[in-house]
Amino acid sequence: MQPFFQSLKRNSALIPALSILASIPVLASPAHAVIPSKKLKSGRFSTQAEIARQAEEIRQLHAEIKALAMKLDTQNNAKTTESTALAQAQIPAGSSSAATTTAPEQKAVPSDAQLKLAAAIDSIPDQVNKAVDKQVDKSLSQRLNKNLKFGDWFAKTHIGMRMYSNASWATYRSDGKAAAWMPARNSAATSINTPAGNIGYDTKNRPVGDSIGFDLKRFYLMVDHKFNDNWAARLTTDASYISGVGEAIYIKHAYLEGKQSDAFSVRFGAADLPWLPFVENLYGYRWVENTTSERANFATSADWGIFAMGKLWNGLVEYNMAVVDGSGYRSPFRSKNPDFEGRINVNYAGFTVGGGAHIGHQGQERGQMGEYVYNAAQRYNAIIAYVHGRFRFGAEYFYAKDFTSSALDCNLNACASSSDLYKKDAGQGAAGWGSVRIFDKVSLFGRYDWAQPYMKSDSHFKDHYFNAGIDWQPINNIDVGLVYKQENVTNHGYTGSVPIYINTTNGALGGMRSASYKELGIFTNFNF
Repeated sequence: MQPFFQSLKRNSALIPALSILASIPVLASPAHAVIPSKKLKSGRFSTQAEIARQAEEIRQLHAEIKALAMKLDTQNNAKTTESTALAQAQIPAGSSSAATTTAPEQKAVPSDAQLKLAAAIDSIPDQVNKAVDKQVDKSLSQRLNKNLKFGDWFAKTHIGMRMYSNASWATYRSDGKAAAWMPARNSAATSINTPAGNIGYDTKNRPVGDSIGFDLKRFYLMVDHKFNDNWAARLTTDASYISGVGEAIYIKHAYLEGKQSDAFSVRFGAADLPWLPFVENLYGYRWVENTTSERANFATSADWGIFAMGKLWNGLVEYNMAVVDGSGYRSPFRSKNPDFEGRINVNYAGFTVGGGAHIGHQGQERGQMGEYVYNAAQRYNAIIAYVHGRFRFGAEYFYAKDFTSSALDCNLNACASSSDLYKKDAGQGAAGWGSVRIFDKVSLFGRYDWAQPYMKSDSHFKDHYFNAGIDWQPINNIDVGLVYKQENVTNHGYTGSVPIYINTTNGALGGMRSASYKELGIFTNFNF
């Protein structure tokens, strides 16, 4: 239709076609007045009301064209009559035939009305297109705004995962004989002793001596969302699977964070405790082994409570304080009084020096007779580390009293009558670790731990642990390590009649005089 409008504008001889155009009826059905484009149909932006509005606009344009056509016809008829009369008056009689034959044909010049009409005709497609495009743009804008809002929310949300796993060979020996492997933190039927009594392990259905298996040490699924510059939230699930034991799933993080500035932030809910995650970040090989105070079962990494933290003087000084339930994120309990844990550290030129403490009843102050009141656990930590470029080196020390599960094993009224029995017990430990990146993607690492978990009740009992390995990091998010671990327990001065064990993250290890644990395998860590 557009070429017709353009030719009409150039050639006035086509103007009589206006009567045909004006005579075309405008259908009453809005669905046929304007045919939506495929874009509109596929995008579902058009509506019946909008189509009806567009049809009404076209009707009005049609009426204007018809009126202009009628006006133009009237003017042309008048001019034609006037020109004919004038010509007849000027031509003599008898020469009309010759004049008619010889008179040159005059080219018609379009009038102003004709030009306006041609311009109006040319504008019809543009007006229709503008009306349609306006509706499309409006609907598209609304849809895009909605999508952008969702995209903005999603852009502020991070979904991540972290997994520690290994495939390895392990062997256990107790007093020189093959022993049943007893994984840590199992609540099955009991048969293992500590100076405080039974610690809750089952030797049934456990491999004796050597074993091979795949262990999913940790699997974290994390969701972080940032509401704005001041508010954020995190949810982290913690799953583990140990060969021959089974699986367990916990909520490790579920907190809301309010950040006033770098110097002050507050978290409410289940969050990282001040000490362990801080040391793990300096150590860098949590995927191979827990840090020393957690490995010896004197600390945990997260708990439920209120946390305050911040960095001062451009990160020169950091602090982290927490008031928590005290029993850890895996078994939150309500007790008479909460626990306190705090940390402060100084950072300068790659060096970090820090100290921390945990004081409280570990969520155990629940007895009606007050048998836990005297037994307030205390743990003190110190660390010095250097982390810069290719190097990581560090040393950590801890001292704890009345802190282990054995020292708090008073639920059978043993402590009600013997309030001083375990109050004097204490434990201590130290660790040194280091790693060097020898190539861009390859590092060597090693570590040594020493622990004396029963300083008062069995001072002869000592635990020695070390690991060494090579770490290949193909990309920043993946570590693959060939690792060797060994742990030796000695209790040579022990004169008791029952074997004594230490509860570590590698299992319950001990005996009458000595025990050993060795492991060799491929350990992996990947996260995103």
